Amino acid sequence: MKSPFPIVAVLLTVLAACLWALWPSLESSQNKPSLTVYCAASLRSPMTEIAERFEAEHDITIRLVFNGSGALLSQLQLSGGDLYLPATADYLDQASHLITETHPTSSMTAVLVLRDEEHNILTLDDLKREDIRLSFAVENAAIGKFTRQVLQDSGDWAAIEKNITVIKPTVNNTVEDVSLGAVDATIAWDAVALQNKELKIIPLPLFANKPQTTSIAILKSSTQVKLARQFVSYLTEEESSKQTFRKYGFGSVAAD
Repeated sequence: MKSPFPIVAVLLTVLAACLWALWPSLESSQNKPSLTVYCAASLRSPMTEIAERFEAEHDITIRLVFNGSGALLSQLQLSGGDLYLPATADYLDQASHLITETHPTSSMTAVLVLRDEEHNILTLDDLKREDIRLSFAVENAAIGKFTRQVLQDSGDWAAIEKNITVIKPTVNNTVEDVSLGAVDATIAWDAVALQNKELKIIPLPLFANKPQTTSIAILKSSTQVKLARQFVSYLTEEESSKQTFRKYGFGSVAAD
């Protein structure tokens, strides 16, 4: 019987050669400059696409952290990072002591979102009917906080709140609830709902004149300020980035 040791030796030699060949790329990947971007879940689609393009063009790594705007603010206060992109400006006000500069990226408007016309939901008042089931985002999410405030100010919140059967962490989750038929409707950002062609969107007069501007902020905790500014410029000034935002249903904003 032949000894297995020569075969094992050959395999080990091949393995060592493979590792040696891969080592430069592994080392290069570890040494790449990187940015950590805390990004509202509502901007997942355009930001993922733009970040991947920037990574390829500049040979860097961008770590996108998606969640509700309020949850992200809590997270970045604990962990630090480079950039913060919440869905509404009031979170930047809360984070004013943590940021150095802000730049507008896009805009969104809250709308009524339905899956079908079975329940004949056409207006805000229809959401107050006893047969309606609603999904809303938690108050810590930008859409949850914003819609609650507007509806409280208008005196509509109490009647609508009683029909909320599901509360989710992000606007993406509430739109998914409608898409799956788990609920009848939600109030969500138009750009998020527009990405699902099966859903029907109805503008609401109460929200139509209240578009919300999304802005990206450079954090004081950033260790890559020059690179962060470069990405912000790419995000806000490059025509390809603007086209990406428009493709996913986001509105444009005036430059700084």
